[in-house]
Amino acid sequence: MTDKKRDVNQSWEEKSAEWKKTAYETVSKDDAPNQLLIDLAGIRAGDTVLDLASGTGEPSISIALHVGGKGRVTATDVTPNMLNTARQRAERLDLGNMSFEVCSMEALPFEDRSFDAVTCRFGVMHASDPLAALKEARRVLKPGKNAVFMVHGPRESNTLWTTVHVVAPGLLHIDDSKRVEHHFKFSEGDELTKLFQTAGFDGIEEKQLCRTVVKSDDEPFWNQLLARDYGKFIEVLEETQQAELHDGMATAFREYKEAGAYKLLTAQRFIVATAM
Repeated sequence: MTDKKRDVNQSWEEKSAEWKKTAYETVSKDDAPNQLLIDLAGIRAGDTVLDLASGTGEPSISIALHVGGKGRVTATDVTPNMLNTARQRAERLDLGNMSFEVCSMEALPFEDRSFDAVTCRFGVMHASDPLAALKEARRVLKPGKNAVFMVHGPRESNTLWTTVHVVAPGLLHIDDSKRVEHHFKFSEGDELTKLFQTAGFDGIEEKQLCRTVVKSDDEPFWNQLLARDYGKFIEVLEETQQAELHDGMATAFREYKEAGAYKLLTAQRFIVATAM
């Protein structure tokens, strides 16, 4: 394992506790991207699906509900604690059609041509070798079947995430610019499409999903994102410092507030490709 890959794995292991706290208990409450991914992949009842970088269960839980009892979903991730949260969600839903495998997407422990679809939501930008990951996805796909990888859209179309991760570091006095750049690694341009081509996929297409997300002003909705990525910095703050952080975030989001609610943008890119 390279030092870079080890550092990435350690980072996710450290964050897994906060992700568990903010994960959905059962079904997704923001399922539109998952459902579009399922549709683009052509996933049907009874299919056998591999989900890469499943984290706490997005989109693998939604896929398992879709394929039904005759189907099968294998959820994978390099972080055991993240995947354990997905397993707990599946147990609460009594989903007996799921299995869980701790592994890297660059080295999959599955036979060639084993799956009817391969999916990945917000994972490929974290791969130490994205091309190797795509080659592995093609290898395990049955001929004529689809892989669908979802990444973030342009930062100006993701005002919820961008506002938190640009403003919070300044308030916490940390430099998090590398995270922001990494987050939007494949958000623009054709780099990811070219990687799919190099990996040997055919019929490559791109789709986009852009939405306006309405958040109530009843509670600070940004706390979930803050906890996931900055929990270790926030937990050591004194009460007055935490209040300053809250006030700073409220001020930053004020421009998106209309009639007692916040209207924010979120956008995702989907690369759809066929294994031949």
